[in-house]
Amino acid sequence: MKRKRLLIIVVALALIMGLLAAGCAKHEAAPRSKQMDMAMEAPADKEYQEESYEAEGQGVLSNNQSEQGKTDGQTLQEKIIYNVSMTLTCEDVSVALEKLTNQVVALGGYVQRSYMSKSGDDVYANITVRVPSAHLSDYRSFAKKVGEVDHSNMYTDNVTMRYYDIKGRLKVAREEKEQILKVLDKAEEVEDILKVRAELTQIQERIESFEGQIRMWDSLVDYSTVDFNLRPKETLDTTEDGPRLIGLGETGRALMRNLKNTAIHVANFFSFLVRNLPVLIIIGIIVAIVLLIVRRAKRRKKPTPSSDSTPNKKQ
Repeated sequence: MKRKRLLIIVVALALIMGLLAAGCAKHEAAPRSKQMDMAMEAPADKEYQEESYEAEGQGVLSNNQSEQGKTDGQTLQEKIIYNVSMTLTCEDVSVALEKLTNQVVALGGYVQRSYMSKSGDDVYANITVRVPSAHLSDYRSFAKKVGEVDHSNMYTDNVTMRYYDIKGRLKVAREEKEQILKVLDKAEEVEDILKVRAELTQIQERIESFEGQIRMWDSLVDYSTVDFNLRPKETLDTTEDGPRLIGLGETGRALMRNLKNTAIHVANFFSFLVRNLPVLIIIGIIVAIVLLIVRRAKRRKKPTPSSDSTPNKKQ
């Protein structure tokens, strides 16, 4: 009986871990679409220059980057995507926003998104820029001078092996396309021509998919993404006679701002519950079943009063 209960509990825990892992995988898939959007917003005048995928024993090198790493006899240039997020406290948010914008343009980058809001007398801003990866370190150093850094985070994604795997698939697909075109030139029957054209359409779709993936990676590697959250520096309002009392209007605005932030957090919490409701229900059912089995097992273990233990009545 003990082994049976233990087996049931282990199976239930395995199901719970599997469901949680599936949920995590679903959330991790989201950044990919964001990266695709950033790649599509790259400057229009930047032409896509395809690197040659050389045969075994020859290197694939860029003019600005050195060779790193070797795989199967090939020297591969590393493809690393850099993403940075920073929170800055500034004396003047508007001035800081203008400085960050001018600097990224001067370095050859561009502004992907910019947003500014005002709450009472306070100004807040958020800006996302794409800066050439070669100047990322210089741009981060400049940003640290614009305001006080409250938060800074950089995470990377090394897509080197995936990048050159797609390059190899693209090379093979193009060679296959050339062979299909030769067959199409020799085809005479209508039925044969239609079949070859169908094959040609499929291989062309694969080529375009590979080329799109490579263009996206090239954009994300060449231009690093930096996201700034700018907020004002909290100062004590003073008058000529010294510190002044905060008025009811300012207190009310601060209260409304706090209530708004609280409402946003509550809404995000309920949104999380709604998105994961099926998983939570399944986990609850599994836990309830396990508890029910354990309770029943405990009830069966309780000793039942035997007839011999009852006191004998005097004759």
